[in-house]
Amino acid sequence: MKQQYICLIFLLLIAQGFCAYAFRGKPLLLPRSHSVNAARELVGWQEVLNDVMLGYRRSAFTITPAYNRSFSPCDIATYLFCQPKLIFSGSRVTTRSVKDVLADYFGLPTDFKSTIQFEPRVNTFLVDFNFYAALSCCEQVGKNGNVLCGVADWTRGFFFRMHAPLVHTCWDLNVCERDVTPGKLHYPAGYMSSELIMRNQLPKTVKDALSGKTKFGDLQESLKYGKISCKKLKKTRLSEVQGAFGYNVLARERYHLGFAARVSVPTGNIPTMEFLFEPVVGNGGHWEFGGMITGHYTCWQSKDEQRSLSVYVDANVTHLFEKKQKRSFDFKKNGCGSRYMLIQELGKPGIRGDTGDVRVLVDGDQIERQYTGKLFPAINKTTLEAGISIAVQADIVCKLSYVHNTWAADIGYNFWIRSKEKIKYLEAFPENCFAIKGDSQLYGFDVSQIVALNATQQCATLNAGQGDGSASQNFSNTNADTSGIAAFSFPGTLVPSVLLQTDVAGNNTGIIVLEQVSGSHQSVLLSNRDINLCSALAPRVHSHKLFANGSYQWINCERAIPYVGIGVEVECVGHGGKNRGAFSQWGVWLKGGIAY
Repeated sequence: MKQQYICLIFLLLIAQGFCAYAFRGKPLLLPRSHSVNAARELVGWQEVLNDVMLGYRRSAFTITPAYNRSFSPCDIATYLFCQPKLIFSGSRVTTRSVKDVLADYFGLPTDFKSTIQFEPRVNTFLVDFNFYAALSCCEQVGKNGNVLCGVADWTRGFFFRMHAPLVHTCWDLNVCERDVTPGKLHYPAGYMSSELIMRNQLPKTVKDALSGKTKFGDLQESLKYGKISCKKLKKTRLSEVQGAFGYNVLARERYHLGFAARVSVPTGNIPTMEFLFEPVVGNGGHWEFGGMITGHYTCWQSKDEQRSLSVYVDANVTHLFEKKQKRSFDFKKNGCGSRYMLIQELGKPGIRGDTGDVRVLVDGDQIERQYTGKLFPAINKTTLEAGISIAVQADIVCKLSYVHNTWAADIGYNFWIRSKEKIKYLEAFPENCFAIKGDSQLYGFDVSQIVALNATQQCATLNAGQGDGSASQNFSNTNADTSGIAAFSFPGTLVPSVLLQTDVAGNNTGIIVLEQVSGSHQSVLLSNRDINLCSALAPRVHSHKLFANGSYQWINCERAIPYVGIGVEVECVGHGGKNRGAFSQWGVWLKGGIAY
């Protein structure tokens, strides 16, 4: 019994090791919205807001230019790829590792090998426009609380606030490909096409293969989604327009407490999934609705009222309503990153053949499905429209503010959390039309006949073909699903389906390889049930932020009070590894405005 436990533990450790090698990346990085920053909203104008709340002023307006830059690029790369670098190697590379990505899927030679490294960066410049207004109808209230002009009415205590950042963001994967072994081998006839494909017809590098500009063999489409750009991707949009309508149940010189309903109108961009590291402005196009609590308390004030120390707290909680978005999904059986594999289209048998009514047999039984001569990147078919919602998002800030006459200094902490995404509906994946190709041979031959096969590999992964792979067996399909010897028949003749030999230069020699090629007794087709819904959804994420701000007010101005301040923030995303659904960043801002 003890030996059995030891063996079980050993097997679990091996399994964990292989899991670590998997391509566990998410197809979309949805960061914290540029409109969701309670720290930047709160700092620098608390004194003028107090004046507005108490009726000394009508409203306040600020303009805040800000710059943010991400750090810890390794964490971003880990979220997207599970690791900062990936090794791509062909199926005939003798030194390939189980964690290598199979280069064959991308049209790279079977003896190709290279290392591709990522150091993602995000740089953002924005201008945030803020407005705050008291809704009381009275003209002015003295500091003793008495109405000086007009009458106090039922609207006293109500307030409205709104802000909208105009954002320019630049996302750069910083892709570096090194240790490139370009490879010399061609694709043999039958592997990616019925004809031999020479090396000079294939992409030269991984960066070329993932650019979305290359096709090879029977591939019908270049990569449409999940492309990797070697250039910076930029986006300029207005982020959400956020508004709050509320009521201050308490409003005094030394303290206040208010509640508000909060709504967000989406004006940013909606992810298209065209690029893996796609710039996003805003929250992904969601409408938001929720509530807000705001309050402060002055802990200490000097006798001359020129100095004070106060605590301010704001808390915003919203729900992000369902929004139709495109998402790229993996397959359940084939693991993380399987969206980058190749799938083959299968149709009714007998549709490929050069002479007469051709039938394909596997171990003497006629097949039900046959390769149609069309390959596709799986991601082109698994990028589907989905209804995405987020249950809750919270943005909570607490700061300590010290005021000395016309100067103020703030220091504080901000906590942000967003729950994991939920999927409400999903566009249907085409049923029983496609199958996983893996490293299977697509065609069989005799000297004069070319016939499409039906070999599928339902358990192939991004790292390798099914089982021990087909390359080591000269692509004879011995690792196909329920494999059996393939043959084809046409009137009066039954011919074994075999492999066509080529010479080193890639020329067909007309020599038949001795081993026969196999097919699947019955092909294993993909369906909607094979789509891994969790693979494309953003996980729960939270962050911790420290910030500071210094500001100055021209309090001697009578009709309007100008104010200006400068601040800095450092935000670190919580969780580790694959759950880092946002990025850590630092930022600076200049905040200026006027109260009147």
